[in-house]
Amino acid sequence: MKKTIIKSLKSVEKSFDPGELAYLALTSKIERPIQDRFASQLNTAYKNKYTISREWYRTDVAILDNSSPLVLIELKAMYTFDALNKSSLLSFFEKMKADVVKAKKLAKAKKIANQSSEIYTILLATHPMDIIDKKYDRVIKWLTQVNRAIELNSTAKSVKSIAINNVNNLFSEWNCISKGEIKGGEAFDIKTDVLYWMFKN
Repeated sequence: MKKTIIKSLKSVEKSFDPGELAYLALTSKIERPIQDRFASQLNTAYKNKYTISREWYRTDVAILDNSSPLVLIELKAMYTFDALNKSSLLSFFEKMKADVVKAKKLAKAKKIANQSSEIYTILLATHPMDIIDKKYDRVIKWLTQVNRAIELNSTAKSVKSIAINNVNNLFSEWNCISKGEIKGGEAFDIKTDVLYWMFKN
């Protein structure tokens, strides 16, 4: 099941039209669009075998065998500039820990017989690859913070590198089963990717 879940997340990239993911990532919180496509990919992969539920007892994505939760998945979204500030990154870490506690309690309450549930958490990080034109202020979410992070760290490449290192260090004791980036294409003349880390808790 783990391989199918990883494959389904990676296949999200192909489900977006060219530039669509970049547009959504720059103008809104990317968690919901990726969650939607991810659930759809899982639904295709497990069609006629398991039920894929969204917002099942406030869980982002659940894979159900009848009414029993086989897998519970929670997603959290940030920007790479969030990972430059350790206190900001720590807040995401604490929220994800709370998600795991919640999922474990739900799995225990809803399981059938001796069947156990697998719990996954996914951290997403939107990464614009260049300074954003200020004419898009109020259009592109967090434009000022994105530009400031790039200016303070010389390049967007440096922001990405520092963000990845900080996430890897903070989550070093978690079981990271997959990490990489989902190519978003280009919107507003800015190439944008979404970095991801998937943990099995």
